[in-house]
Amino acid sequence: MTKLNTEINSAEVALCILIKKNRQQGFEKLYKSYSSILYGLALKSVSSKELAEEIVQRTFVNVCKQIDSFADQKYTFHIWMIRNLIATIKDFLSEKQIEYNFTLHQFPEFSFELKQQVPSSQTEISGF
Repeated sequence: MTKLNTEINSAEVALCILIKKNRQQGFEKLYKSYSSILYGLALKSVSSKELAEEIVQRTFVNVCKQIDSFADQKYTFHIWMIRNLIATIKDFLSEKQIEYNFTLHQFPEFSFELKQQVPSSQTEISGF
């Protein structure tokens, strides 16, 4: 297992500054950089394309709202994004009254086990 790099690099700082100065341009860069990995993690967690898309969308909204708090973090931006995703998944499942077990193996490795089935219209994962 590799050790997590907890140093904040200049590219992460530049991205945070861009998001603060120019929300739209910063958000586009943020989305381009992180949407695929967050979607993959969300899809693995909830096994539903529709739910994963909604969770990722909410995660980006939350991150943009909380961007000022990143400066106080001891984590890299990448790790901070994953932590936000996990919190968003938990909130989303609770809001939808979907019971789950969450296991944090060794961060950033985690898993969600849903205790009930997601409605069938939301479980189709095309292309897999």
